[in-house]
Amino acid sequence: MPRGLDPWANRLPDRYGDLVAQLGLVALNDVDRAAYPWLRSSTIAGTADIRATLERVARAPQSVTVRSGFDSAGDLHLGNLLVLNQVRTAQDLGCKVEISIADLEAVAARGDSPQAAAARARGSFSETFRRLGFGPQHVAVRSENPAILPGMAVAANAISNDALLRNYHRHLQPGEIFAVLFMASELLRPPDSGSSTVIAVYGVDEALHINAINAIADASGRPRISALFSRLMPSRVAKDRKMSKSAEKHAYNVPLTLSPESARRAFAGYKVRDPCMVTSVRADLLAGPYGLKEEEICSLRCAECLAASRELVDDYFRADFPLGPRSAT
Repeated sequence: MPRGLDPWANRLPDRYGDLVAQLGLVALNDVDRAAYPWLRSSTIAGTADIRATLERVARAPQSVTVRSGFDSAGDLHLGNLLVLNQVRTAQDLGCKVEISIADLEAVAARGDSPQAAAARARGSFSETFRRLGFGPQHVAVRSENPAILPGMAVAANAISNDALLRNYHRHLQPGEIFAVLFMASELLRPPDSGSSTVIAVYGVDEALHINAINAIADASGRPRISALFSRLMPSRVAKDRKMSKSAEKHAYNVPLTLSPESARRAFAGYKVRDPCMVTSVRADLLAGPYGLKEEEICSLRCAECLAASRELVDDYFRADFPLGPRSAT
């Protein structure tokens, strides 16, 4: 397993550059000024075919289906918004968008009860997605999809447990193996009529899962999926931890369910500065759900990034920015 990456843990990667190289991904180092608007937020890498796939988005976005998913083991948080902003931009560009609320994974891999996972999926998760601009036509609860179990059976028969374990270089718990198969059954579903390409959009901590799913695709004769990966959001209090719905201490996260007043208090106590890239806490992340001011956005940057942060904020609020600032609804 690449050093510093365990998809089931809450730790940040040691070095993103090393991680991208070890996983055989394509580094997207020019994201601040990328031609594709959705790369401006937080994307750092993609699968080997990602640039050709993005060209397809530019030429014929209606032929592309963008998929992502979030297990319902805890509240959605600011780190999830790094991914959701990519999905939302794809939607604005004309791509078909499908978001899965992965209640089955919350039960299998996180130990949540079926009742709690389903209630959260239909309650706070669905409401948060609605506030962010994703209606019922874009969001589905995984346990309610009749295609999941047949798809999981195909995935389970297509690849051995040994092959899965080789992907992770460690022992997987049974529930974690089931979670990978649930994810595969969702992402490898053929797109609806009119779409020919599937792009998965996730945090880079899901890269090992995507590698395993593409191994399942190879073994079952299905097309591989392209994927875009975003950076991970540092936790509020520990520089080596990421925000995670499954984190034991709620203090690690900034939930998207917070009121603007509570969000401001949370950011005031944000002890960790991201030392690498301005783009990990970009203006539209904070201006959208929380209504923070430009000065407050910039104050979250480390000293090294402050000047670049102000430049990026200026770029965001310029009239010629492709999407323009968003406001909460």
